[in-house]
Amino acid sequence: MYRKSLYGFFIQNGKESLPVRIERYPFGEWLNTYFHSLFAEKPEMAELWMNPTVDKSEKNRLIEEATEYYFFSLFASWFDVSYSHQGNWKIFNRKDIAHLLSGNRFLELFTQSMEERPIFANEHRKENILTYFAKTDSGNILGFYEDFRLVLPPGSSIKKQNNWLVINTPIYKLRFRSSCEGYSSTLPIDFAKYYLGFSKKAARNVQIQIEIRRKLNSYLFPKQRKSMKEIKEFIDYFEESISYQKFFEKHDWEAICIQSGIDDALMTGK
Repeated sequence: MYRKSLYGFFIQNGKESLPVRIERYPFGEWLNTYFHSLFAEKPEMAELWMNPTVDKSEKNRLIEEATEYYFFSLFASWFDVSYSHQGNWKIFNRKDIAHLLSGNRFLELFTQSMEERPIFANEHRKENILTYFAKTDSGNILGFYEDFRLVLPPGSSIKKQNNWLVINTPIYKLRFRSSCEGYSSTLPIDFAKYYLGFSKKAARNVQIQIEIRRKLNSYLFPKQRKSMKEIKEFIDYFEESISYQKFFEKHDWEAICIQSGIDDALMTGK
């Protein structure tokens, strides 16, 4: 059994504000896009999020759903590129995951046909475009569409079980779960000040758990062994895109902070 536990993070500039966009942090960039798009089409979701009397667990659930959608989207994109041209692989479309839609508001909305969504009334999607944004004249995002395609081996299934997303194939069984329970991580000194433009000492955590169990077929045949290698490569890619630790290690924030402080002192004369 292969297990991986990760922590992603998000930052708010105020208790009821949206997760802010964090440049060069893919999860932070997409989380901001997801929430802007959801609220543009579903005002009731914006009201829920902004209402200080709503129980925090309701808002945490939105973060969990967005994180699950992010994983689903990256997983689908990764294996669509790898296997879409192999005729013996099964392609799951929106209709094949109808049983999952009610449990994830981002998945339900973003994969819904553009023709069924008023926000795209004046948009004309080209056949080969898999993702599409509806924007204002000034470039602000109003809506997001993604043509859902998940390529898996024949005989595979997808379901939710006790808050776990379960992708079961003849080669492996993958389980994914995201959890946002209100825990925080201390941000590096002055990260928010210099990188985001406001003061903030802590970020909210999102815990991600991934389990992969290999099946007998994955040991017997070369193609199946290759599939196991590719699924682990995807997990590494996903970790790079969401991990709190990877983000700050990659950008060496301590060195950046020192230089930013020096530049600030030179400009202000202090």
